[in-house]
Amino acid sequence: VLLLTLVLAGCQSSPQEISPEPAESMPAIEKLAVLPFQNMTRIYGEQTSVRCGLCGSVFETGSVSEEGPAVMTDQVTAYLKENHRQLLVINARQARGELGRIMAAEQKSNPKELDMVVNLGLRLGADAVLAGHLFRYTDRIGTNLGIERPASVAFDIDLVHVATGRLIWTARFQETQQSLLENVFAFRSFFSRGGRWLTAAQLGQAGLEQVMDDFPLQP
Repeated sequence: VLLLTLVLAGCQSSPQEISPEPAESMPAIEKLAVLPFQNMTRIYGEQTSVRCGLCGSVFETGSVSEEGPAVMTDQVTAYLKENHRQLLVINARQARGELGRIMAAEQKSNPKELDMVVNLGLRLGADAVLAGHLFRYTDRIGTNLGIERPASVAFDIDLVHVATGRLIWTARFQETQQSLLENVFAFRSFFSRGGRWLTAAQLGQAGLEQVMDDFPLQP
């Protein structure tokens, strides 16, 4: 798993600049492969500015719990199956297995992350690949009523069209939950979440639902 992460991360390679695809030009996608979220802190360490090799977004890394990538991967897969039932979703376990075979064949050539993702999509017969990077995933210390340390989550998600090799959509989320005393402007999100302190899993789910509101594929 660590070797897979190191090869896929590629966040210091030259990312392409992207602009949103107009809705009318969005390619047809019926089969979507989901890659496991990659733990970027495992590669680059904490408190490091890291640029994503797919979308070019820059994040400050922080602590990522051991279960964080798997939880985020399961959450995005469940979201797609529930809200985009017309899609045939290839799960992360199958994608990981095929990626391992690609790495074994291409490890000496040091391919860019985008090339690896496209190759994976071709091998799986997918129209597109969804790849996520996890930069911070720290759980709260405390309860939903009071905390010593709040949950903090930062991630991005990228949608790559396999046939053209284009990045057609990207989204990012980063938040360390704050109380109203710390940030009075956070009242809307604080009360929409029940006015309570969230776990990292709950904050990640809230962030995922927020960014997927802009997902370009019709439900």
